Amino acid sequence: MLLDIAILLPKNLRRKLGLETRKAAGKSPRFFIVDNIARIPHLSLWHVKTSKKNISGLVESLKSAVSGIKPIRIACGGLETSEKRVGGIVSIGVKKSNAFSSLQDIVMHATYPFKTGMMPQTFGVWRGKQLKQAKQYGRPAGVPPHITLGWLKDKGEVQRFACAVNIEDMSFISSRIYVCEIDKYWQVRKIINEVKLGR
Repeated sequence: MLLDIAILLPKNLRRKLGLETRKAAGKSPRFFIVDNIARIPHLSLWHVKTSKKNISGLVESLKSAVSGIKPIRIACGGLETSEKRVGGIVSIGVKKSNAFSSLQDIVMHATYPFKTGMMPQTFGVWRGKQLKQAKQYGRPAGVPPHITLGWLKDKGEVQRFACAVNIEDMSFISSRIYVCEIDKYWQVRKIINEVKLGR
């Protein structure tokens, strides 16, 4: 079972972003889009491959780990594109802060002991330092914070898709993190549990 410990956008922003993404992608061939129907807009903190029997222990570990953390402000930046062997990914960059980095580190250390293997290498093959980290923690560290919008198959459509998405007023404050089930593209399909930040 593949999990993401994630910050979810508020419901009104999820609806807005899902609609924007569906309109911008149109009928372009894609591996996926984050449409707020099949896939939920989110900001990943840490991913883990685990088993169902580990979930309750993982949730309790997270509750204990984040009990002293204050709600966190998420400030979104501009749209970003990342070229892949086939097509490209469009995402919203998130401004990294000390609070975000600290929360990500706390979540990683509370979560990785429950791993049962490495996450799937969907976006490329891990080698060297990345592979070493993946063997130890279940996935490589150091992925810049972002909110993925979709992966289109046609490189020529990627920039058009990015330019068509309106991301004004996308900053928010989150007082919770969520344990979510994800697909092979590391995208949230189902919310399993929520954990409140602070006491």
